[in-house]
Amino acid sequence: MSSEAENKRPAEDGESTGDPLVSIIVPCYNREGFLRATVETCLRQTYRNIEVVIADDCSQDESVKLAEQLVAEDSRVRLIKREKNGGVAQAFNTGFNNARGEFMTRLAADDLFEENAVELMLRFLQKHPEAGLTYCDCKIVNLDNEVVGTKITTEVAPGTRNFPPDCSIFVCLFWRREVWEKVGQFNPTFRLCEDYEWAVRVLQQFNIIKCPGQPLRYVQHEEQISRVSLPREEIMGAEIYAQYAPSIWMGRKVVGNGHYNAAFVHEERKCPGQAFKHLLISAWYWPFSFRPYKSLVGLCLRVLTGRFGSGTPTQSG
Repeated sequence: MSSEAENKRPAEDGESTGDPLVSIIVPCYNREGFLRATVETCLRQTYRNIEVVIADDCSQDESVKLAEQLVAEDSRVRLIKREKNGGVAQAFNTGFNNARGEFMTRLAADDLFEENAVELMLRFLQKHPEAGLTYCDCKIVNLDNEVVGTKITTEVAPGTRNFPPDCSIFVCLFWRREVWEKVGQFNPTFRLCEDYEWAVRVLQQFNIIKCPGQPLRYVQHEEQISRVSLPREEIMGAEIYAQYAPSIWMGRKVVGNGHYNAAFVHEERKCPGQAFKHLLISAWYWPFSFRPYKSLVGLCLRVLTGRFGSGTPTQSG
C-alpha cells in the first residue's frame, strides 16, 4: 500500500531452486516476546524459497525494532509498518496485498512452524490441483514449547460448498495466490473469526482439502486474543455460519449452540450473570432442546450454593 512504509529486499542469492515463491505473512501487534522465535521457525524451513512479511499494526512495544533486526539479518524478511492500528484482519490484508509469492500462508506472531511445514503443505497442494486451499491439524504447546494437546480439524468432503455446523479448519492454512485474488481480503469488520469468515467465502468458489500432519505449534498463553475473547468468538463463529447456512433453522440452531457454549465459558470465569444471559438467548434461538432449560436450573443451583465451573459445554441437539 502506497500509504504505508515498506521495507523490501530481493530474495537471497542461491536460495531459489526454481520452485515457486511462498509468502508467509506474520501480523504483529505488541509481540516483542514472541516475534523472533516465530520468524526464526519460518527461516529454518526445509523449503528455502520463501519470504516472510511482517505486517506490524502500530505496535507500542519493541516489536518494530525487533522486526527491523530480523530484516537486517535475513533478506527473505520484509517489514511493512501500518500507519494506523486496524486489527488483525487489516494487518493480514496489508501483508497479503504486498506478498509476492505464488503460494501463501500465515503464522500468528506467537505461533511456531515445524521445519517442514511449508514443504509439506506446498507439495500436498501441488499434488492436488483440484484444490485451492489446504489445511492441517496442529499441536498445542505451552510457553515452554511442551506439547499439551492437539487440535484435530474437520475433514471437508470434496465438492462441499458449505462447512458442516461443527466444522473447524483452525489456523494452519496454505493456499494458491489465485484464491486470494478471486475471493478477496479478510473482512476488516471482524475483529474475531476473520479467518473463518474468509474460509467460508473460499469454500464457495474453491475446493478445500485436508493435508495430513501437524506442522504448526499453536502456543497457548494468557495474552491470546482468542483466549481472552472466547465467548464472543463462539457466538461470532456461529453467526458467520448462519449467514451461509443451508436453511434458516440450521442457522438458528448453530447460533443457539454458540450462546450455549459461551454460557459455560462465562460460568468457568465465575460470571453467572453473563452465563444466565447466554443460556436465555440460546433457548430463544433454538427452543426445541431441553438442554438450555436444564442448564439454567443447574446454573441457578450452582450460583445459590457458590459452586461454579461444574457445567460442561456441549452442542444442544
